Amino acid sequence: MRKLKFRAYIRHLKVKCDIDRINFDKKEIGFAYNTYFSGESGYTFKFDEVDIAQFIGQKDKFGTEIFEGDIIRTEIKIDGNDTFEVKYEESVGMFVGKPHKKDGEAFTFSMMKPGLPRPQNIQIEIIGDIYNQ
Repeated sequence: MRKLKFRAYIRHLKVKCDIDRINFDKKEIGFAYNTYFSGESGYTFKFDEVDIAQFIGQKDKFGTEIFEGDIIRTEIKIDGNDTFEVKYEESVGMFVGKPHKKDGEAFTFSMMKPGLPRPQNIQIEIIGDIYNQ
């Protein structure tokens, strides 16, 4: 079973953080941090203050975890594009790479799993995210 991980972009602070807890009843997320003087402390933010992104279960060529909203570059062009935004596509129930700022076909991350028909050894690199373009 893969581990579910989430990160939040806190809009008014313009920062990203890893989410430690999600409270659906209170509609808030929380994360902890350690300080030298006070030990562990934490913050909570309401759902309407943040954008929540899920870890897609894969890493880029440097071992960095890929989340929704990341902008990635592929070493080969797919339908003439090599830069994609990672999104969850409800119609197919999976994460896809959609061409970033261009038209074209999306690719599915299942194309990158061993044993499935795909362009061999697609290497991807995170080059940014939708918040820092």
